[in-house]
Amino acid sequence: MPRRTLMMFGQMDESPGVRFRVGFSALTYAEYLRDTLNKEVLLLMDIAFRLVQTVVKISGLLGRMPTTVVNQPT
Repeated sequence: MPRRTLMMFGQMDESPGVRFRVGFSALTYAEYLRDTLNKEVLLLMDIAFRLVQTVVKISGLLGRMPTTVVNQPT
């Protein structure tokens, strides 16, 4: 059985909004493969800390406190 691979990238030189959407796009596509095409899916996300940094930047641009958007580690 051949393996299939799909990779989605959010490059660090992109704007925070673009990087923020990559994770959701990957999750949406994985759900489509699982639910509609009945495929087994393994979703891996590298450097989740970068996603948190992006959310903090977006929160700052929107004038919100980052702690209201992302749970800060204790």
